[in-house]
Amino acid sequence: MSSELFEPTVLDGLARKTEAIQRKRKVGGKELLDMALFDGDQSFNGMSMQLMRRDGLDISKQALHQRHHSNMTKFVQAVFEQLIAVELPQEQTQGLEIRIKDSTRFALPEVIAETFPGTKGSGMKAGASVQFEFEIKSGKSDIKVTPANANDQGESHLDKASIQPGVLYMRDLGYTHLSYMNNINKVKAFFINKLCPKTTIYLLKDDQYQKLELSKLQGITGVFDQQVYIGADKMPVRIIIEPVSEELKARRIANTEKYNKKKGSTTSKGFKERAGFNFIVTNLVSENIALN
Repeated sequence: MSSELFEPTVLDGLARKTEAIQRKRKVGGKELLDMALFDGDQSFNGMSMQLMRRDGLDISKQALHQRHHSNMTKFVQAVFEQLIAVELPQEQTQGLEIRIKDSTRFALPEVIAETFPGTKGSGMKAGASVQFEFEIKSGKSDIKVTPANANDQGESHLDKASIQPGVLYMRDLGYTHLSYMNNINKVKAFFINKLCPKTTIYLLKDDQYQKLELSKLQGITGVFDQQVYIGADKMPVRIIIEPVSEELKARRIANTEKYNKKKGSTTSKGFKERAGFNFIVTNLVSENIALN
């Protein structure tokens, strides 16, 4: 589908569907997308010159200004949704609707710091965060722009009302606190995510909760996959612990020590032990869903 998406007739159809084009004009869907992707740093006069040079179209800067309205954003989003939509075999998704969310941050000119403040300690005085979620099969997406100092954990609290039963949510570590996972459990939805390094893991033996000592994991070569309990409330989850290469472990420790040195802190022994493993938690039961 991705190659067909960039056919002019397909782009024209999306432009009309989103009303970025409302009647027959010189500028079609292909030209609109080219301007959005390649001419975003140009003035309208510059865009006009680019259209003449690239497509042989004589369009005034006033006419281009009129075309840049909210429906242009809808058009670009529709193209993006079509581009990322994938057709996965039923056996790969195991019957689940899967939604993935992440974010990215970037710097903005300092003059707009009052509206888009940056993040403390990063040297970014003004910046924005793009929160992006998409459904892996349909490609349907939700994109939101916030100030850079709005963190992912706060965003996950805002998402509480949108969690739907039966949906599998995959998110980066910044979103996935214990309250987030508990909210998903309550509505009978599913999650797969990394586990916060500071979260305590317990095993249940002889009706007693016993803390999982990471030192006991040293030297394992296979995948540890079983039910455990996490946090003060002993939330039951399935955990998958997988050892990583010594090279990756060393890189993780070096990056963290470099960051901690800037902050004037030291890297804990516990972090160095955890750096040798990937910790994935989920509420999908192993009898029905294979993850390794």
